[in-house]
Amino acid sequence: MQNNTMLPIWVKGALLMAPVAVVAVVMGGAAWHARQQSIHQQQHLAPATHIQPADYQKGSYPSFKHLNTIPMIPMRDAQQAQDASNHSLSQGVTKKNKNASAASEEQPEITEEAIKQAITQAKHARTQQRTEKPSQVQQGDDALSHLDMSKLSPSLQSRVEAALKGEHNARKQGESQDAMDIRQHITEFSGQLPPLNFQSHVYTTDVVRRWIKVNGVEYRQGDNIGSNIQLLDIKPQSTVIKFKGKLIEIPALYDWKG
Repeated sequence: MQNNTMLPIWVKGALLMAPVAVVAVVMGGAAWHARQQSIHQQQHLAPATHIQPADYQKGSYPSFKHLNTIPMIPMRDAQQAQDASNHSLSQGVTKKNKNASAASEEQPEITEEAIKQAITQAKHARTQQRTEKPSQVQQGDDALSHLDMSKLSPSLQSRVEAALKGEHNARKQGESQDAMDIRQHITEFSGQLPPLNFQSHVYTTDVVRRWIKVNGVEYRQGDNIGSNIQLLDIKPQSTVIKFKGKLIEIPALYDWKG
Protein backbone atom coordinates (compact mmCIF):
# COMPACT_ATOMS: atom_id res chain seq x y z
CA MET A 1 0.00 0.00 0.00
CA GLN A 2 1.61 3.22 -1.21
CA ASN A 3 1.87 6.40 0.89
CA ASN A 4 0.18 9.16 -1.12
CA THR A 5 0.92 11.94 1.39
CA MET A 6 1.40 15.22 -0.56
CA LEU A 7 3.84 18.04 0.52
CA PRO A 8 2.45 21.54 1.02
CA ILE A 9 2.82 24.02 -1.82
CA TRP A 10 5.05 26.43 0.12
CA VAL A 11 7.44 23.62 0.91
CA LYS A 12 7.73 22.77 -2.76
CA GLY A 13 8.33 26.45 -3.59
CA ALA A 14 11.05 26.74 -0.96
CA LEU A 15 12.79 23.65 -2.29
CA LEU A 16 12.75 25.10 -5.81
CA MET A 17 14.04 28.57 -4.78
CA ALA A 18 16.81 27.35 -2.46
CA PRO A 19 19.34 26.54 -5.27
CA VAL A 20 18.64 29.90 -6.93
CA ALA A 21 19.28 31.79 -3.69
CA VAL A 22 22.52 29.92 -3.09
CA VAL A 23 23.81 30.72 -6.59
CA ALA A 24 22.88 34.40 -6.22
CA VAL A 25 24.72 34.71 -2.90
CA VAL A 26 27.84 33.05 -4.29
CA MET A 27 27.90 35.24 -7.42
CA GLY A 28 27.31 38.43 -5.37
CA GLY A 29 30.14 37.61 -3.03
CA ALA A 30 32.51 36.91 -5.92
CA ALA A 31 31.64 40.23 -7.59
CA TRP A 32 32.15 42.17 -4.37
CA HIS A 33 35.52 40.51 -3.78
CA ALA A 34 36.66 41.31 -7.34
CA ARG A 35 35.63 44.96 -6.90
CA GLN A 36 37.60 45.28 -3.68
CA GLN A 37 40.70 43.86 -5.33
CA SER A 38 40.39 46.33 -8.22
CA ILE A 39 40.16 49.27 -5.83
CA HIS A 40 43.16 48.05 -3.87
CA GLN A 41 45.28 47.74 -7.02
CA GLN A 42 44.35 51.23 -8.26
CA GLN A 43 45.34 52.76 -4.92
CA HIS A 44 48.86 51.31 -5.12
CA LEU A 45 49.53 52.17 -8.76
CA ALA A 46 51.84 55.09 -9.49
CA PRO A 47 50.14 58.06 -11.23
CA ALA A 48 50.74 58.29 -14.94
CA THR A 49 52.41 61.65 -15.64
CA HIS A 50 54.03 63.03 -18.76
CA ILE A 51 56.32 66.03 -18.58
CA GLN A 52 56.39 68.14 -21.76
CA PRO A 53 59.10 70.82 -21.87
CA ALA A 54 57.86 74.26 -22.93
CA ASP A 55 59.80 76.14 -25.59
CA TYR A 56 60.12 79.88 -24.99
CA GLN A 57 62.34 82.73 -26.13
CA LYS A 58 63.55 85.69 -24.14
CA GLY A 59 63.04 88.94 -26.04
CA SER A 60 64.76 92.27 -25.67
CA TYR A 61 63.36 95.14 -23.60
CA PRO A 62 60.90 97.27 -25.63
CA SER A 63 62.04 100.61 -26.97
CA PHE A 64 59.87 103.76 -26.96
CA LYS A 65 62.00 105.94 -29.18
CA HIS A 66 59.57 105.72 -32.11
CA LEU A 67 56.71 107.37 -30.10
CA ASN A 68 55.89 111.02 -30.84
CA THR A 69 56.18 113.61 -28.08
CA ILE A 70 53.20 115.78 -27.09
CA PRO A 71 53.78 119.45 -27.79
CA MET A 72 53.53 121.72 -24.76
CA ILE A 73 50.95 124.55 -24.94
CA PRO A 74 52.18 127.83 -23.49
CA MET A 75 50.27 129.02 -20.44
CA ARG A 76 49.41 132.35 -22.07
CA ASP A 77 47.73 130.70 -25.08
CA ALA A 78 45.68 128.44 -22.80
CA GLN A 79 44.48 131.44 -20.78
CA GLN A 80 43.44 133.25 -23.96
CA ALA A 81 41.43 130.24 -25.12
CA GLN A 82 39.67 130.05 -21.74
CA ASP A 83 38.85 133.77 -21.84
CA ALA A 84 37.38 133.42 -25.33
CA SER A 85 35.17 130.53 -24.19
CA ASN A 86 33.93 132.47 -21.16
CA HIS A 87 33.19 135.50 -23.33
CA SER A 88 31.04 133.51 -25.77
CA LEU A 89 29.17 131.89 -22.86
CA SER A 90 28.46 135.26 -21.25
CA GLN A 91 27.17 136.62 -24.55
CA GLY A 92 24.73 133.70 -24.82
CA VAL A 93 23.44 134.26 -21.27
CA THR A 94 23.03 138.00 -21.89
CA LYS A 95 21.07 137.36 -25.07
CA LYS A 96 18.80 134.89 -23.24
CA ASN A 97 18.14 137.42 -20.47
CA LYS A 98 17.29 140.11 -23.02
CA ASN A 99 14.78 137.79 -24.72
CA ALA A 100 13.18 136.97 -21.37
CA SER A 101 12.96 140.68 -20.49
CA ALA A 102 11.35 141.49 -23.82
CA ALA A 103 8.78 138.72 -23.35
CA SER A 104 7.93 139.94 -19.86
CA GLU A 105 7.52 143.52 -21.10
CA GLU A 106 4.95 142.38 -23.67
CA GLN A 107 2.68 140.93 -20.94
CA PRO A 108 0.77 143.18 -18.54
CA GLU A 109 2.45 143.79 -15.19
CA ILE A 110 0.84 142.09 -12.22
CA THR A 111 1.02 144.29 -9.17
CA GLU A 112 0.28 143.48 -5.57
CA GLU A 113 -2.59 145.98 -5.66
CA ALA A 114 -4.29 144.04 -8.48
CA ILE A 115 -3.98 140.82 -6.51
CA LYS A 116 -5.48 142.41 -3.39
CA GLN A 117 -8.39 143.72 -5.46
CA ALA A 118 -9.02 140.24 -6.93
CA ILE A 119 -8.94 138.68 -3.46
CA THR A 120 -11.46 141.27 -2.23
CA GLN A 121 -13.77 140.45 -5.14
CA ALA A 122 -13.53 136.74 -4.34
CA LYS A 123 -14.36 137.32 -0.67
CA HIS A 124 -17.29 139.58 -1.56
CA ALA A 125 -18.72 136.97 -3.93
CA ARG A 126 -18.40 134.21 -1.34
CA THR A 127 -20.22 136.21 1.34
CA GLN A 128 -23.29 136.17 -0.91
CA GLN A 129 -23.30 132.38 -1.24
CA ARG A 130 -26.48 131.91 0.77
CA THR A 131 -28.53 134.29 -1.40
CA GLU A 132 -27.02 133.98 -4.87
CA LYS A 133 -27.24 131.18 -7.41
CA PRO A 134 -24.37 128.69 -7.76
CA SER A 135 -23.40 130.15 -11.16
CA GLN A 136 -23.00 133.61 -9.60
CA VAL A 137 -21.04 132.28 -6.64
CA GLN A 138 -18.66 130.56 -9.02
CA GLN A 139 -17.57 133.98 -10.27
CA GLY A 140 -16.00 134.65 -6.90
CA ASP A 141 -13.99 131.44 -7.09
CA ASP A 142 -12.77 132.43 -10.57
CA ALA A 143 -11.81 135.98 -9.57
CA LEU A 144 -8.11 135.08 -9.59
CA SER A 145 -8.18 132.82 -12.65
CA HIS A 146 -7.13 135.64 -15.02
CA LEU A 147 -3.93 136.27 -13.06
CA ASP A 148 -0.75 134.45 -14.09
CA MET A 149 0.70 133.44 -10.74
CA SER A 150 3.93 132.26 -12.37
CA LYS A 151 4.92 135.86 -13.03
CA LEU A 152 4.91 136.69 -9.32
CA SER A 153 7.84 136.36 -6.99
CA PRO A 154 7.86 133.29 -4.73
CA SER A 155 7.18 135.39 -1.63
CA LEU A 156 4.21 137.12 -3.26
CA GLN A 157 2.80 133.81 -4.49
CA SER A 158 2.95 132.37 -0.98
CA ARG A 159 1.15 135.44 0.41
CA VAL A 160 -1.66 135.15 -2.14
CA GLU A 161 -2.07 131.41 -1.55
CA ALA A 162 -2.05 131.90 2.22
CA ALA A 163 -4.71 134.62 1.97
CA LEU A 164 -6.99 132.46 -0.18
CA LYS A 165 -6.49 129.39 1.99
CA GLY A 166 -7.12 131.34 5.19
CA GLU A 167 -10.31 132.85 3.80
CA HIS A 168 -11.52 129.44 2.58
CA ASN A 169 -10.84 127.75 5.95
CA ALA A 170 -12.51 130.59 7.84
CA ARG A 171 -15.62 130.29 5.69
CA LYS A 172 -15.78 126.53 6.18
CA GLN A 173 -15.25 126.84 9.92
CA GLY A 174 -17.96 129.50 10.19
CA GLU A 175 -20.46 127.35 8.33
CA SER A 176 -19.65 124.30 10.49
CA GLN A 177 -20.11 126.31 13.68
CA ASP A 178 -23.47 127.63 12.49
CA ALA A 179 -24.72 124.12 11.60
CA MET A 180 -27.19 122.50 13.97
CA ASP A 181 -26.67 118.95 15.21
CA ILE A 182 -29.65 116.98 13.98
CA ARG A 183 -29.56 114.78 17.08
CA GLN A 184 -30.35 117.83 19.21
CA HIS A 185 -33.17 119.09 16.90
CA ILE A 186 -35.06 115.89 16.13
CA THR A 187 -38.43 117.40 17.02
CA GLU A 188 -37.83 120.47 14.87
CA PHE A 189 -37.03 118.56 11.68
CA SER A 190 -39.30 115.54 12.15
CA GLY A 191 -41.88 115.47 9.39
CA GLN A 192 -40.04 118.20 7.42
CA LEU A 193 -36.62 116.81 6.48
CA PRO A 194 -37.08 113.81 4.14
CA PRO A 195 -35.61 110.42 5.15
CA LEU A 196 -31.85 110.28 4.62
CA ASN A 197 -29.98 107.00 5.01
CA PHE A 198 -26.23 107.72 4.97
CA GLN A 199 -24.83 104.38 3.81
CA SER A 200 -21.22 105.32 2.94
CA HIS A 201 -18.90 108.12 4.04
CA VAL A 202 -15.52 108.78 2.39
CA TYR A 203 -13.36 111.70 3.54
CA THR A 204 -9.92 112.64 2.17
CA THR A 205 -7.77 115.75 2.21
CA ASP A 206 -8.60 116.15 -1.49
CA VAL A 207 -12.03 117.81 -1.69
CA VAL A 208 -12.72 116.38 -5.13
CA ARG A 209 -12.38 112.80 -3.86
CA ARG A 210 -14.81 113.15 -0.96
CA TRP A 211 -18.20 111.49 -1.40
CA ILE A 212 -21.09 109.97 0.49
CA LYS A 213 -23.89 107.58 -0.40
CA VAL A 214 -27.39 108.62 0.64
CA ASN A 215 -30.42 106.48 -0.13
CA GLY A 216 -28.35 104.40 -2.56
CA VAL A 217 -27.01 107.40 -4.54
CA GLU A 218 -23.46 108.81 -4.40
CA TYR A 219 -23.08 112.58 -3.87
CA ARG A 220 -20.12 114.97 -3.68
CA GLN A 221 -19.70 118.40 -2.12
CA GLY A 222 -21.93 120.93 -3.84
CA ASP A 223 -24.47 118.38 -5.13
CA ASN A 224 -28.19 118.66 -4.45
CA ILE A 225 -29.88 115.83 -2.59
CA GLY A 226 -33.40 116.18 -3.82
CA SER A 227 -35.02 119.57 -4.44
CA ASN A 228 -34.50 121.39 -1.11
CA ILE A 229 -31.30 119.77 0.23
CA GLN A 230 -27.76 120.83 -0.74
CA LEU A 231 -24.60 119.01 0.34
CA LEU A 232 -22.25 121.73 1.58
CA ASP A 233 -19.39 119.98 3.36
CA ILE A 234 -18.13 116.44 4.01
CA LYS A 235 -16.19 116.38 7.27
CA PRO A 236 -14.19 113.49 8.79
CA GLN A 237 -17.02 112.37 11.09
CA SER A 238 -20.10 114.20 9.81
CA THR A 239 -21.82 115.88 6.88
CA VAL A 240 -23.21 119.43 6.63
CA ILE A 241 -26.31 120.01 4.51
CA LYS A 242 -28.47 123.04 3.80
CA PHE A 243 -32.23 122.58 4.11
CA LYS A 244 -34.60 125.52 3.62
CA GLY A 245 -31.90 128.04 4.53
CA LYS A 246 -30.78 126.14 7.65
CA LEU A 247 -27.43 124.38 8.08
CA ILE A 248 -27.74 120.89 9.56
CA GLU A 249 -24.87 118.67 10.63
CA ILE A 250 -25.54 114.92 10.41
CA PRO A 251 -23.15 112.27 11.81
CA ALA A 252 -21.51 109.84 9.41
CA LEU A 253 -23.55 106.71 8.58
CA TYR A 254 -26.61 108.16 10.31
CA ASP A 255 -30.07 106.87 9.37
CA TRP A 256 -32.56 109.75 9.50
CA LYS A 257 -36.04 108.30 9.38
CA GLY A 258 -37.73 111.60 8.58
